[in-house]
Amino acid sequence: MGVVATILLVSAASPNGRLFGAAWLLGLVVVLLLGFVGNGFAAYPFEVVVHQGVGLRLRVPFRELSISVQDLRDVQVDALGGYVVRLTRRQRLLGSFFIHRMFGEEGGPLAAAIRGEIEARGGRPPVGAAA
Repeated sequence: MGVVATILLVSAASPNGRLFGAAWLLGLVVVLLLGFVGNGFAAYPFEVVVHQGVGLRLRVPFRELSISVQDLRDVQVDALGGYVVRLTRRQRLLGSFFIHRMFGEEGGPLAAAIRGEIEARGGRPPVGAAA
């Protein structure tokens, strides 16, 4: 995608083509910066490990994040069949992350384990949360 945008930027015959190529390349750079530097990709981890009493470890593309138990706020059921784990303070752009349906049968027990960690540190579960 970056190659096509660069070709448009360099070799387009009209100013509109060059402008389109420049905008496409700039959009690509912004998405990559927000995703990698700003932890934007961490909202959809492909692995979540719960370390009892310590916190969570999220594995996302090209990165691994650690979130302490004190930074966990609550776990809510998502309308799409997953769970949303909200944080008390942001980790750059990350204010919450999703335990999506791709976790399969492990999603429910994982959300329950995270709820257990929140309750063990003295937090309260949200009203109407499924266990």
